[in-house]
Amino acid sequence: MWQNRFAVTGGGALGGVFWLLTQMVGGTPLTVSAVVYAYAIIGGVIAAGIAIYVSADFLDQTKLEKIFMISAVAGLSFPSVISTIANAKDVAQIQGTNKQVQQSVEAVQQQISSPTVNPAQVAQDIKQAGTTLNANPASADVKLSYDTVSKTAINSLSTKAQQSGNPTDYVKAIEQIGTVPQFHLDATAKLVQLSNSNNAEVSAAAKPALERLNYGGVNFSRVNMAAPAPSQPHP
Repeated sequence: MWQNRFAVTGGGALGGVFWLLTQMVGGTPLTVSAVVYAYAIIGGVIAAGIAIYVSADFLDQTKLEKIFMISAVAGLSFPSVISTIANAKDVAQIQGTNKQVQQSVEAVQQQISSPTVNPAQVAQDIKQAGTTLNANPASADVKLSYDTVSKTAINSLSTKAQQSGNPTDYVKAIEQIGTVPQFHLDATAKLVQLSNSNNAEVSAAAKPALERLNYGGVNFSRVNMAAPAPSQPHP
């Protein structure tokens, strides 16, 4: 067991040193120092460990020379080995984000196609997916799907607001979706339309929502802005 560990460590370290030598011979500008040597050696050992772990099921653990050679080769190419692992981590993260966003998108689609839609839940799902996308990478098709479904939801909520006897909940949902930066203009435009509706209840619900979304609840048309005092000349 200890012999195997020495073979892995020694082979990986040797491969890392050889990688450093190839960089120097190849003309790559490197400042040879203890840090650079440590980087090469540690990187080589890590790559060797990964290589042996991956091949453990079909590698004869009693053949130390094979373990040493595999470790040395892995150490020699440690930047590629470590980069592959890092890329695999990125792919896994993207897939995780895609799954979360797709779940929210599907939930929104089900809600807006249901006769008993929950507008607050629609807004929450859209905002939650937006927060996830802002913090994590995702594939382009998932982003496009999220954008398309969210804009469709805004239109659907607007239609239902005009058809409902209680439009307030639908209007509030549009307002909440509008707090997501990429949907601010779409939500604002829809609230402007609703505020000009001939339906008094719809208009009454939309006007304060529009003010809150764009002015933080302040109606600037009712605020008297005092003119700034003229600057005093210096004595």
